[in-house]
Amino acid sequence: MTKSTELKERLVTNAIDFLSVSIESLAARPKHSVVAFYTSVERFLKARLLEEHWSLVVARKQEPEWEKFVSGDFQSVSLDESCRLLHKVAGSGLTDKEVRAFREVRNDRNKMVHFFHEAESDEDGRRLREEIAKKQLIAWYLLHRIIRGRWMAVFSEWTDEIDVIDRRLREHHQFLVVIYEHVKPKIDERIAAGFIYVACPSCGF
Repeated sequence: MTKSTELKERLVTNAIDFLSVSIESLAARPKHSVVAFYTSVERFLKARLLEEHWSLVVARKQEPEWEKFVSGDFQSVSLDESCRLLHKVAGSGLTDKEVRAFREVRNDRNKMVHFFHEAESDEDGRRLREEIAKKQLIAWYLLHRIIRGRWMAVFSEWTDEIDVIDRRLREHHQFLVVIYEHVKPKIDERIAAGFIYVACPSCGF
């Protein structure tokens, strides 16, 4: 096994571990859930870059040095830089929809890290968890489609673990029930007026 392959395995294993933490933390510690979820997204993207070449994972402001890279003494690329390199170098970039979804969870992570305070009421906490679950389901639906689709060759070794995570994340479904019930009267009204609705591929409603 090459050193790059070993490092990619560590990245993917960590990405899956952070997803597990995100799922387990949502109900009681939404801040930790958001931070862990976004950390996982970043690691999946960096693992894809590492498949091309290790130097792509190093931030552009630094000169890549192998010894520093393997020791972890470097600054890694940002989400936006990862997206750019996946398109320009790897030739397997993200769609606008995918980038927007990942930026959403990044922005939530930033808010949580810098400005988050505990919800003042049970109702506030419930709404917060519902919003987090919604964004995570959308982001995961898109990421799962990528790593089980066009990046399948890169992540095939972790198919079973990724599918377990997929099933667990979809258990967030209960947090979306209240949201759906809230908007359903408006949906029914619009259907009666001739609008057509289809099931959402990320949440099933």
